[in-house]
Amino acid sequence: MARRLVDEALVALALGYERMDRFVRRGLDASRQAIGALVVTAGGSELPARITRAVYRRNRRPFARERGLFPWERAMFARWLPPPPARLLVGGAGWGRECAALCARGYDVVAFDPAVRAAAGDAACSRCESFLGGYEDLAASALDGADGPLAAVCRSGPYAAFVFGWTSLSHLLRPGDRMRAVRAAAVLCPSGPLLASFFVRHSGAAPRAGRARALGRAIGRRLSGRHDDGNEEALSTVLASTEMMPGIGFAAALEVDEIERLGRSVGRRTEWGTTSGFPHVAWLRRGTS
Repeated sequence: MARRLVDEALVALALGYERMDRFVRRGLDASRQAIGALVVTAGGSELPARITRAVYRRNRRPFARERGLFPWERAMFARWLPPPPARLLVGGAGWGRECAALCARGYDVVAFDPAVRAAAGDAACSRCESFLGGYEDLAASALDGADGPLAAVCRSGPYAAFVFGWTSLSHLLRPGDRMRAVRAAAVLCPSGPLLASFFVRHSGAAPRAGRARALGRAIGRRLSGRHDDGNEEALSTVLASTEMMPGIGFAAALEVDEIERLGRSVGRRTEWGTTSGFPHVAWLRRGTS
């Protein structure tokens, strides 16, 4: 009898916890959507980028070099990178997790990131030449000839391959900014592969909008004084794919169709990675393997 009562109490406890966990997760998901919509609506694309940079500066642990490469990254690099000591350009390099691994393999690595220097304060990646700057700076210099923080990076090209650091392409929230980043990469790496990883949203899939996102958007409009205007369609496009994610800041989920279009825009074919783990592609010059 006592055993039966204990068992029933444990079952009730476990089921109660499961319901509470589901409730908390739904609440966190809704609050994430609301905060994301509020910030994007009120601050445009620059404020989310500023918040993301702050998150990366504060949150080194998930991106620490000692974590090494993910299995899918090892497979991606082994499959598509030219052999060392090829000169590589790594964008969105963060704390240098990929850079340290590539330097250890004998590559000559140049890296940039808008928040931190990949080689800052760490001898583990002393061979990596790193710069402070983002994809917008790279595109301004590579495509427009601007003398910005990454002008030296552009002048020292071409590179044998271009690596968009883990998820960094998804941190560009506007499709136009992603297009310019890929075009800049193709200019600086005219023959070699362009490798990228990103969050994916399948074409036609409805965003998890709901009342939380609508509430955040309404508050954002009120704070900014913004109402429906000529930018409404562009804002809706950003909001449909963007969330604030724990540990990494604001990121957009790209549609498969857009990823293919990005490759075609620079005359490349898109090869999808076959290793499970995280969506990734190589944009390759036609006629190369």
